[in-house]
Amino acid sequence: PEVTRLIRLEDPVPAAGQVLVRLAASGVNPADIKVRSGLRQGRIPVRFPMAMGREAAGEVVDVGPGVTRFAAGDEVFGSTATGTGSMAELVLLEAAATAHRPAGVSAEQAASIPVSVATAYDGLDELELAEGSTLLVLGAGGGVGTAACGLARLRGLRVLGVASESKHPAVEGLG
Repeated sequence: PEVTRLIRLEDPVPAAGQVLVRLAASGVNPADIKVRSGLRQGRIPVRFPMAMGREAAGEVVDVGPGVTRFAAGDEVFGSTATGTGSMAELVLLEAAATAHRPAGVSAEQAASIPVSVATAYDGLDELELAEGSTLLVLGAGGGVGTAACGLARLRGLRVLGVASESKHPAVEGLG
């Protein structure tokens, strides 16, 4: 935080496969800390100065060439375009990692979905558990944990969740 500051950059222009969004909400998660501290060098291209943030929700302003699923005015959420961040007035999202925001889901809720749900989804894919298997989810009350519980149940897995006492009602509510 001692080197974080407001800077003015030119407005981004969406490239092929990108969506330009006027920010309504941005998620904050451990990936931001890893990028900011340099721990992701070589894995995620970063050119400083760069806005932090890996996920966002907002209104589509423009779309890049080849993007047909979205139009100006659409309410969306998704993952930021490679090498860009989400803590800015205008944000570039990868069209392939962007979705329309469902009615009843706030921008703040939607902005917390891409990183946590994608992490849970990827983790379950790596495990390759057969339907009927049992999955133990440590931290079942957190963002990745709740997503893992829900996705695992959709895959026909038996889920055991471990969480702090204050999160027991939420975890039990997941079934």
